[in-house]
Amino acid sequence: MIQSGVSEVPKLERDERLSSSLELVRVLYDECRGNLVRVMEKLAEQGLVIGYSTLTSFCRRHEIGQKPKVAAGQYHFEPGEEMQHDTSPHRVVVAGKELLVQCASLVLCYSRNIAAQVYPRFSRLECRAFLSEAVQSFGGSARRCMIDNSSVVIAHGTGKDAVPAAEMLALPERFGFFFEAHAVGDANRSAHVERRFHYIEHNFYPGRSFASFADLNTQLRAWCTVVNSKPRRSLPRTPVELLAAEKSALVPLPIHIPEVYVLHRRRVGVEGYLHLHTNRYTQRL
Repeated sequence: MIQSGVSEVPKLERDERLSSSLELVRVLYDECRGNLVRVMEKLAEQGLVIGYSTLTSFCRRHEIGQKPKVAAGQYHFEPGEEMQHDTSPHRVVVAGKELLVQCASLVLCYSRNIAAQVYPRFSRLECRAFLSEAVQSFGGSARRCMIDNSSVVIAHGTGKDAVPAAEMLALPERFGFFFEAHAVGDANRSAHVERRFHYIEHNFYPGRSFASFADLNTQLRAWCTVVNSKPRRSLPRTPVELLAAEKSALVPLPIHIPEVYVLHRRRVGVEGYLHLHTNRYTQRL
């Protein structure tokens, strides 16, 4: 290009010697049960000597042995229509030790605002606490919360037949939304929250150190604030600016939001102790 003085990149001619033998390649592919090495050898026996990479490229272009990709589709959401929640296991170094933690995330689908927290485990208690804090950080909730079919939220059933656990129902009643589970295997239905986990793994954790879980979550909340303030090519404005426009469509927060807790009913033993989770507690009158 420098010698010729031409700025355009020359187009490489593809080897199309197989074009006239397209049907033959299809027949040989079925006959050889998809083994392209045998297809190449069979073609050589008939005087058509080609390279393996040429054959594989030809098969890809003509969809020989290739399943056509089906578009996952696009989902468009109105302000306050939907938010998506999910968790993902991550390996993070905390206080010098590599731990397997659970990262929980909630995303507003219209404004793309994200709230995230990391927990050493994720039970229904942590789920209720996280969603309560995340909805408060948004200043309201969308009317639908799309989730997967995790037993943390779902008691039985899958997809449209999924029924949330009784202890989880107090949360949507308090904040005015309802849980909806997508079909099994249809992770694309919750793509907004799924993509955020990849972003957290490859943008938040690298190059940062965490002294404790509290320090990790403090940094993660600050990171979410920065991410929500950054412009995105797919959005007309930043997520935080879109949230300001979306807030009027969100279900407003209730006047009083009680603390999330778990009630354990225990009887005092003959020695005057309460037993809970392998621990003993004295009863003080």
